[in-house]
Amino acid sequence: MLSSHNHLEGSSSYGQDLFFKRFVNLLMSEGKKSRAHRLVIDTLEELVKGGIEVNKLKHVLYQAIENMQPSFHLRGVRKRGRNQEVPAILPIHRQQAMAVRWLLEGANAKKEESAKTRIFCPPS
Repeated sequence: MLSSHNHLEGSSSYGQDLFFKRFVNLLMSEGKKSRAHRLVIDTLEELVKGGIEVNKLKHVLYQAIENMQPSFHLRGVRKRGRNQEVPAILPIHRQQAMAVRWLLEGANAKKEESAKTRIFCPPS
């Protein structure tokens, strides 16, 4: 198991990182944070089994989220008595939250047997 070899589970880089904490919190359901944390660790283990180096896992996750981030959204503005949609720039934290939410929605839409293979593993 990867967590015993490479100390992913107890690693301060994954446990203390604000982004990973937010990711676990968005993944968490019914208040079961330890289950969500274990799911993230298991998913990272699946990525290592797929051929990604352990020291590049954090970069792979950041890159996946960065590729999915929206840079703007449409905001309703009232002009001349009519509602129009105007593009507005999203703050960074909102961009990341939307990208993680979209990633998890896509993972939940897959018909895989385990959640750890749905999150970051490509369809086969």
